[in-house]
Amino acid sequence: LALKNRAPVVGLFDSSGASVCDGASVLSAFGTLLGQISRASGEIPQIAVITGVCAGLAATAAAMFDLTVTIKGQSQLWVNAPFLIGQDVGTAEYTAGTGLSSMTAKSEAEALARVRELVGLLPANCEEGAYIGEICDDVNRAVAVDGLAGRELIRAVVDAGRFLEVGEGCAEEMLAGFARIGGVCCGLVANNPAVRGGALTGEGAK
Repeated sequence: LALKNRAPVVGLFDSSGASVCDGASVLSAFGTLLGQISRASGEIPQIAVITGVCAGLAATAAAMFDLTVTIKGQSQLWVNAPFLIGQDVGTAEYTAGTGLSSMTAKSEAEALARVRELVGLLPANCEEGAYIGEICDDVNRAVAVDGLAGRELIRAVVDAGRFLEVGEGCAEEMLAGFARIGGVCCGLVANNPAVRGGALTGEGAK
């Protein structure tokens, strides 16, 4: 339905996975779900919010979304149970460090606020192009950039100093995120000289 209407999808994930009692039918259902997520990829934005346990095939579905928001102390995202492969696997901190989580919020309210901001920055579908919002800064304003680098430089240049960072806990030598410049929504990728001199690493390239 979202593909038909060219609208974004926001998924709230809180599931311990498939019920073994449902047998093959649940695998068929999950196959249909994963197929729809794959078809929507690149067509409409898909944002996953992990509000509780997200395990098994539900975790696979969430990982296929474009952006994933986890909640500190609340989110659990794993395919194999942590007691099998390590107790730290699946926590918000772990998924942020591996890049599986795009953003980590302190509360569910903050997570949903970030999703609202993301939906306001992203186009509704691949045909819309860059979204132009309200211009809240003078596009011709003078900006003192001497001595600034990384996040400080980005915030000095973008509208209202608002930079919505993605992947903050992963490969910190690189910065990526969304902002508005002259009201136009754009993605930013920058070196972060505060970590490893901003050198481009394999993880940073990802």
